[in-house]
Amino acid sequence: MTEENHSKGKHLLAEITCLNSKNLDNVAFIKKLFNDIIKDLKLTLIAPPKLFKFPPPGNGITGYCVISESHISIHTWPEKNYFSFDIFSCRTFDEKIIEKILNESFQIKNCNKTILKRGLNIGFLKS
Repeated sequence: MTEENHSKGKHLLAEITCLNSKNLDNVAFIKKLFNDIIKDLKLTLIAPPKLFKFPPPGNGITGYCVISESHISIHTWPEKNYFSFDIFSCRTFDEKIIEKILNESFQIKNCNKTILKRGLNIGFLKS
């Protein structure tokens, strides 16, 4: 079996700085972002995105969305033009689609990402 057949999915973790803080404090925008990602990756929504907006001075948002494949989450710091984002899916996905959506949504300045293939080094995966 190939490594992909043994994988229990892919996990994209990203730390991102933006050119400005536009949309990093906008709950409706983040909900739409989650829904766009779910649609474009053909994922299955279990429950609507749950978002929490923090009071000034930061006005950041913490949000997550449960999908049948696992989850999507975001944590924003508008005062720093920064957010962290992750998506974990029990099936593989094209991270370039997510990168394109995030870049179009937030005017990314820098992106430090890690992609983990889940389940590869766990004994229960051996055939």
